[in-house]
Amino acid sequence: MKRLPIMLLILAAAACQAPPGRSPATAAPITTGRDLISAMHARYADTWYRQLRVRQEVIFHDEAGAPTRREVWTELIELPGKVRSIIGDEGDDDGELYVDGAFHIIRDGRVVQRAPQPHPVLLIGYDVYCQDPAETARALETAGFDLSKLHRAEYNGRPVYIVGADEGDEATSQFWIDAERLLCLRIIDRRPSGAVIDIQFTEYEPFAGAWLCTELIFHRNGTLLIYEQDLEHSIPESIDPQTFTPPPAAEEES
Repeated sequence: MKRLPIMLLILAAAACQAPPGRSPATAAPITTGRDLISAMHARYADTWYRQLRVRQEVIFHDEAGAPTRREVWTELIELPGKVRSIIGDEGDDDGELYVDGAFHIIRDGRVVQRAPQPHPVLLIGYDVYCQDPAETARALETAGFDLSKLHRAEYNGRPVYIVGADEGDEATSQFWIDAERLLCLRIIDRRPSGAVIDIQFTEYEPFAGAWLCTELIFHRNGTLLIYEQDLEHSIPESIDPQTFTPPPAAEEES
């Protein structure tokens, strides 16, 4: 999960396998984005993990879509709303922290940049299952997603709900949810600069009573930007709360 536009997080299970999560016997009709958010929460609130450790390969690409560098990141996640991303080995000082609605870019153990902004991948891919649906809806509307717009379509052979845009519009901020498994498959995030970030959740696997996306692909204005693939993942016994405490800013004295 990486900050945009530089960084931010087709399902792997057999089609015949019953999806993890709780399937209500009677489901309310889904006609708006708020309805869909409530359904996603109801499906997995009892089973979705709250903490996660992921080690992943991250490949960055230039403006022409050519790979420029490869890094290995370790992410420690506490849901809702907290992600610590470490470049290299755990314990190293460089990386990112997302907490309290802001990205903190960390170099040599100090915050060199703080950028308050929504984190759509975290919100729609993870937090939606672990916090009050009204809170998720408020955050998504603040991020520019129009939850009053919803239509159905097909994506990579799967039925999907598309929230935030009219049919045929792939330039407005929107998110695409698998209609059967209620998992995010795609986010189109139109940034204030006008850039369109297209985030595709291309691989899922059943994990810890729920699901885990193990591959993310980011495009910017149609050009490949970032490729992320899990190398390993686990549920940690615990995460030190200090993990999600921002270190001092670079200009502050020790």
